[in-house]
Amino acid sequence: MLHMSQTMLADLGRGEVSLLGERIAEADEDAMIDADLIVEWVGSWFTEGELPPPEPPVAAG
Repeated sequence: MLHMSQTMLADLGRGEVSLLGERIAEADEDAMIDADLIVEWVGSWFTEGELPPPEPPVAAG
């Protein structure tokens, strides 16, 4: 898995690396959406009860 990750990272362009850095910074700020919510949302696609995209949790404070 590590070798595959290294290969994928080597193939990224400068803009993609920058975007990846931004996404990692967002994740470090606890802006993550629970995987179960994403699975539920995607599972609702193309159904009559399609759900809106899940929102990140509101920061306590």
